[in-house]
Amino acid sequence: MTHTPLRTGRTTIVHIGAPKTGTTAAQKFFTDAADALRARGVLYPDVCLRGFGHHDLAFLVGGGYPIWATPQPRDLASLAQDLARALRRPEPCVLLSSENFFLQPDPPALKSLLDASEAGRTAHILVHLRRQDHMAISWYNQAVKAQGYAGTFEENARDTASLWDYEAQLERWARTFGADQVHVRLYDRQSLVGGDITLDMLAALGLEAEGLPRLAAPVNTNLVRDVLEFQRQINRLPLETEKKRRFHRELIALTAATESQSLFDDAPVIGPGGRRELLELYAASNRNVARRWFGRDELFIEPLPTGPEPSPWSGPDPLRTQMIVGWLLARS
Repeated sequence: MTHTPLRTGRTTIVHIGAPKTGTTAAQKFFTDAADALRARGVLYPDVCLRGFGHHDLAFLVGGGYPIWATPQPRDLASLAQDLARALRRPEPCVLLSSENFFLQPDPPALKSLLDASEAGRTAHILVHLRRQDHMAISWYNQAVKAQGYAGTFEENARDTASLWDYEAQLERWARTFGADQVHVRLYDRQSLVGGDITLDMLAALGLEAEGLPRLAAPVNTNLVRDVLEFQRQINRLPLETEKKRRFHRELIALTAATESQSLFDDAPVIGPGGRRELLELYAASNRNVARRWFGRDELFIEPLPTGPEPSPWSGPDPLRTQMIVGWLLARS
């Protein structure tokens, strides 16, 4: 699949995610490569960067901070001044990136903010979509790992179902910016340029990777099932979200360190049958997105999940829990 580069004339490209599509790795790359990119006409501005992305701007444009995010002291008016200065710079292209534009969408507010700069730029919205079964599984892991969520997978899938209705989500942006300014790409190895989100975004910018810093490695590892459940039980305690996340990096490190050792049970939170049922909920929405933005009937080319249902998760195990606690004590 070919795409026309978005970087034509004076442009602002707003990469809105979606979440769990490699956004953190891409944002880290654009932060690390900011000087080299500026020399090629692409500005990745420091408008209160947090964790490499423009998350504070997205939160405040979207109405405020969710309960799981730690606010910073600057208000939207202050960030808007920084943004306006960036948009008035001479670089032909300004790139903004945060998946929180997708999670807390307010396209009219964002457009008003961009227009207020009077920088004479054309705005483009860039979004990557991931198949909803993969999205729901990865998002649940993220919610437990980093947001203090204490519910089950089924509860989370129900509570966030509207987020993954891509037709409804894209329509919000198309109504405000125009359908021609909304650029939809797919997050799967067959569709991404070079099988990599950062290479795909560089292609959207009309840039080659040659001469730029090395691509960032994945930086947002999912927790293995036993470790995820350990974190979920911590989340049930009456603690502030920031305190619930106290061990979050160490638990990620434990998952990575034991990946090939089979020390923990990593039974999936949903099997092939449940995934097919979940995808059926979005079949009509996906078909409409495919027809509108891709001129075909199927949005995702990956075959539907098949095979036997997995063995149930074995549940909390005292020995495995002791290993997790031992890891945390040894690393503290």
